[in-house]
Amino acid sequence: MFAGGWTLEAAEAVGAGDIQQGDVVDLLSRLVDKSLVVAEAQDVVRYRMLEPIRQYARERFEESEEVEAVQSRHAEFYLVLAEEAEPGVEGPQQAAWLERLEAEHDNLRIALSWSLERGEAELGLRVGEALGQFWYLRGYFGEGRRWLEGALAKASPASKAARANALRRLSFLAFMQGDLDRVQEASEAGLALEGVEQFWDIAGRRSIAAGLLHMLGLVMSARGDPERAIQLYEESLVLSRKVRDERGIADNLLLLGMEMRSRGDLGKARELLEEGMRVGRGVADPELLAAFLTQLCDTFVLQGDLERATMIGEKAVAVCREHKHRFMLSEVLCNLGWAALLRGEPERATTLYAESLELKREVGLMLLLPESLDGLACVAVAKGEAERWR
Repeated sequence: MFAGGWTLEAAEAVGAGDIQQGDVVDLLSRLVDKSLVVAEAQDVVRYRMLEPIRQYARERFEESEEVEAVQSRHAEFYLVLAEEAEPGVEGPQQAAWLERLEAEHDNLRIALSWSLERGEAELGLRVGEALGQFWYLRGYFGEGRRWLEGALAKASPASKAARANALRRLSFLAFMQGDLDRVQEASEAGLALEGVEQFWDIAGRRSIAAGLLHMLGLVMSARGDPERAIQLYEESLVLSRKVRDERGIADNLLLLGMEMRSRGDLGKARELLEEGMRVGRGVADPELLAAFLTQLCDTFVLQGDLERATMIGEKAVAVCREHKHRFMLSEVLCNLGWAALLRGEPERATTLYAESLELKREVGLMLLLPESLDGLACVAVAKGEAERWR
């Protein structure tokens, strides 16, 4: 049943059946001794089968009467894991949880596939929503979106809260792919659900309605309507403050700071970003810290404080590399590229822009590709190679 290996805890929950849990480790050890199972010491011991053995065992398994029960236990186990991971992925243990989800990604895919095949709408939506931040941070925009779209298509029997939460996650992944029409459609569908203002995410820390307003603001900003975007961010901020959603407060201060910067009000932008970073420290999410550092880096570049921009940007790079945040890393590298170019370091700027561009291509950040290309064009001009990037 397992793909990509399994832990002792998973074997006890999914594979034991009528076997006493205390006997599972002894049975696994016997299988390891007979070279039918391989044990690998990582942060925890993980077990796996060699593929030919797994294929044979799978064929026998599918002929048995236990298939339905085992598949159900497998899906339920990985639902519990995904929901346990969700607050961890947005907290101080982010790196450890991201690695654990990466190790179990194939098993989570099996759980999602089973939920869609069997019409288990609630389970599919809950797994998909819980994995939303993982998919974003690790750059699985397209895959995450496909799973959520599939679950939503079968989700009529699911609860409104599960549906609203999945729409919130879907809208963000669609935004990262530049599909503004789908972002708006999903956000408005979520906000139209009865009682949405009372819905919280699985971890009980995020207002779903505030998150959906936040996403509509991003659409308006991307479509060149900053006044409407600011209005939506402020509505989201008011709701976030009302329900004491610290992450929502920080997110909206981040976006309001970015809008003020776009207007040329760099002092107000810096004020909002620094306030948001203070709020965000209480959330203890490394990705959120990296986001504020990245935007402050950009703001200091525009203020001409290149030394401070570089210092702040390098801090953001360190956080992103440690936690493998490919999207955020692509942004801050681009900002550092501008700082390097303005400091008269075109070769360093080229290296920074090139890595930023490659990361954006890898994860499908179509909306943000032009900025890295603009940077490389400016370097070419500075080096007297204007025709190259014309």
